[in-house]
Amino acid sequence: MNRVARRIEVALRSLDLGIPESAYSTDFLGTVNKGLRQLGLPILNDLENPSAMMVTAIRLEALV
Repeated sequence: MNRVARRIEVALRSLDLGIPESAYSTDFLGTVNKGLRQLGLPILNDLENPSAMMVTAIRLEALV
């Protein structure tokens, strides 16, 4: 898995938003966007934009 995607996943799991762990392996983008919506953060359109993913990782890590 991409290193930045892993940072996003770890931060979301640390925030304990009630998202099941199995959801990350079945629909990663949908699961991440669900967590971002719960936190009031902008969602990701896709996983192909490294700068948007890095910004998301930094924002989530700041909340942890």
